[in-house]
Amino acid sequence: NTISAGKVWKGEFCNKRKDGSTFWESATITPVKNNSNEITSYIAIKEDVTERKEIKALLDKQNKFLSGIIESLPYPFYVISCKDYKIKYSNKAGGSLRKVSLCSEIGNHIGIDTNACSKSCPIKNNFDYAPRVYQAEKNGETIYYEQFFHPIHNDEGQVTEMVEYFIDITERVEIERKMQASEKRFKELVRLLPQTVFEVDENDQLTFMNQYGLEEFRYTVDDITAGINLNELVHPNERIKIKKNKEQLLKNQPLVFKEMYMLDSNGRSFMARIFVSGIQEEGHYLGVRGIILDISAVKETEFQLYKERSLLKSLINSIPDMIYYKSAQTGEFLGCNESFEKFSEIQGRSIIGRKPSSLFSKETLELVEYADEKVLKQGQQERKTIDCKEYDKHFDLIKAPYVHNGEINGTIGIMRDVTEQMRNKMKIQRQKEEIEYQKEEIEKQHDFVIQQRDQIIEQNKEITDSIMYASRIQSALFPEDEILSDHLQDHFILNKPKNIVSGDFYWMAKNGSRIILAVADSTGHGVPGAFMSLLGITYLSEIVANNQNLSANIILDQLREKVINSLHQTGERGDVQDGMDIAMFIYDYENKDLEYAGANNPLYIVRKRNHTNGAEALDLPDTERCRVSLENGKAKLIELRPDKIPIGIHENRDGFLAHKIKMQDDDCVYLFSDGYVDQFGGRDGKKFKFAQFRRLLMSVQDKPMKDQRFILDSTFENWMNFPGKYILKEQVDDVLIIGVKI
Repeated sequence: NTISAGKVWKGEFCNKRKDGSTFWESATITPVKNNSNEITSYIAIKEDVTERKEIKALLDKQNKFLSGIIESLPYPFYVISCKDYKIKYSNKAGGSLRKVSLCSEIGNHIGIDTNACSKSCPIKNNFDYAPRVYQAEKNGETIYYEQFFHPIHNDEGQVTEMVEYFIDITERVEIERKMQASEKRFKELVRLLPQTVFEVDENDQLTFMNQYGLEEFRYTVDDITAGINLNELVHPNERIKIKKNKEQLLKNQPLVFKEMYMLDSNGRSFMARIFVSGIQEEGHYLGVRGIILDISAVKETEFQLYKERSLLKSLINSIPDMIYYKSAQTGEFLGCNESFEKFSEIQGRSIIGRKPSSLFSKETLELVEYADEKVLKQGQQERKTIDCKEYDKHFDLIKAPYVHNGEINGTIGIMRDVTEQMRNKMKIQRQKEEIEYQKEEIEKQHDFVIQQRDQIIEQNKEITDSIMYASRIQSALFPEDEILSDHLQDHFILNKPKNIVSGDFYWMAKNGSRIILAVADSTGHGVPGAFMSLLGITYLSEIVANNQNLSANIILDQLREKVINSLHQTGERGDVQDGMDIAMFIYDYENKDLEYAGANNPLYIVRKRNHTNGAEALDLPDTERCRVSLENGKAKLIELRPDKIPIGIHENRDGFLAHKIKMQDDDCVYLFSDGYVDQFGGRDGKKFKFAQFRRLLMSVQDKPMKDQRFILDSTFENWMNFPGKYILKEQVDDVLIIGVKI
């Protein structure tokens, strides 16, 4: 119709080729007229537009796909004209705003400040802008939006439209706020930590240090701002370690900790343990953060423990008794002293892992293992004498639990060679049996003797049980109390260790009608003093066993020589000055003679007035070391003074002197260490002192010995715990007093 009307026709149509395939053509058909205005022919211009049609279909499909994506976006999306600011498109989240709306209405739709949005308009600012965050209220909740723009250019490169969209960042804002609060709490925690926390940058410059670290290294925040290099915190000799650590961190290798000497701003050095880790971001090294722990006190404690272990090892090796340690789980030896090495002929390291079966016969082993079972089961020490036929010897075996961290992990064995004593005992026993056989008078009193024996055994058990300290080897080595009970019937022992074990000890022996009694005060107290007391007890027993008729001063001479040799004392500067002070007497109860010798410790005798009619009747030795120190209307206190020489190395190498005095009935003899008189207390917090101690002894002479002990004990406790804020209120030394009434 269009062509018939003489007009030009334009259009597209689908055509078909000879091979049957179809294609699209665009055609323009123009009619040609003659002079009579009649159509005589047609001119047709055709173009194959198949490819263009396919591209257009693909673009339509892509536009439909993109439109679907934009419509499904959960945040508002707009296309705005840069000419009239009208909205040309908005997705579902953008609301019902369409072409008729202005972009200013977007703010009203999502609940943000329209004026603020207008100020940041990229069209007005030639797209020189930065994304902004807006706060909006929606359904009673606060929502945060971040605004973004993107220009759309035409074919000439001019901006004709722009894309504007808003992303809900409420969740991100909340997370950021929580992270800020968490970071604030973390920094507060770091500030309060009792260790140094620090950070340095990639140039080793300090960027942060908590308050504890600033005080520890004596720096301020201003010092950090001015600039502090990590090397300034480290001793110059240790800075090579810092360099190596940094190389390790740059290789992204883990670093656990290092110990090194640090340096504060005043030049004070101290040992510290430093924990560090690298700060990495996207594979780049940004610096180091770490913690510094001051371990100087720990190192000092470790050094003191090492010194104490060395001292204990030296003392244990000096003891002539054989000592070994055995595991409760495996029954194997864990170690021993040098005396046991010589006995077993196996070195200390080689003994570890062996079992007693490699040293003892089957019969001896049964006795040893039986003692072990009792100790492990009851947690108390066990003592018995064993006959080692394989060595032709008798041993006094003491077994005690080996306790570590409150648990019994094994047993400690102490073996003392008592072969000679046992032979003497057996010889005496045979003589006694012969005498008892020959005397019919004793046979007639057999029942009475048995009864008395049972009573003595029972009393002995009660006394022994009362003085046995659980798991304490020292208590097992103290003399048994029945010797005093039988021959010095009225007596008391006041023993108050400062710690669990004591450096004070007493020792006793009997030789015919002679009773030998000693009270000693070892150097120090606690574990070192206790081991020194073991040496004293062991050597005294050995000296008297080898020669039973020695005088008191000769016993002290030999004891002093053994202590000097065992501790390798030479008297040189820096040499070990350990030793002991001691007071000893030998009392012959048949002729009532008392012989005294002392090393720094005196002996007191209190004699009632009714025994003397004057000074001559005291029968005192004519020497300045024996004098009456105190007297009243009822009694006199006689002081036997000691030699001012310790049992140990001393510049005075002279021997000890002995003093003899005739004893009388009801005389009271006192041996003691200096712990009682050196105790601080009372109203002024001063020492008790000897003068007050002598007056106290004089004041209790009308009391039985057990009451005297109670009064001495209660007086000591009251003196030590006297009320007052300047009083020490703790025991300063071991206390040991023995009183005997003749």
